[in-house]
Amino acid sequence: MGDNGNKAPDIHIPRIKSVRIGHDKADVIWQIEGEKTQRMPWEAAIYFAKGVIAQARKIEEQVKAGQIIVDQAILFGHGFPIGIATDPRMRDEARKQAANDPKLRKEGLGMKGIESTEHVGSPRLIQHPPPNKEVKEDGKD
Repeated sequence: MGDNGNKAPDIHIPRIKSVRIGHDKADVIWQIEGEKTQRMPWEAAIYFAKGVIAQARKIEEQVKAGQIIVDQAILFGHGFPIGIATDPRMRDEARKQAANDPKLRKEGLGMKGIESTEHVGSPRLIQHPPPNKEVKEDGKD
């Protein structure tokens, strides 16, 4: 594929039999399932690829919505306001689950929490005379 001898590897994608991607001079070239070879300038191919990835991630979030909501609810339930869901409806559902589902609390997940090692009070300071210096009885050096 390409005039300069670059052989494009086959990439196997579910539901698509084969995709071949390569380059020819300053163009990215590809062929899907043996159809006509397509080409695009490398600059445009970078923007195109970023757009495809962004759309694929949006779809992935919708397909995996159930698990994302549960994960988000666990974080909310433990006081971590970190958003892993970008869809506001999913975050709202996660807040509802965190507030109402007892299975998502620490005890329900088998978590014990972090043991505290905090000590209450102030430290006691002990002053020693400096080394190699004698202290006289009257307190003067």
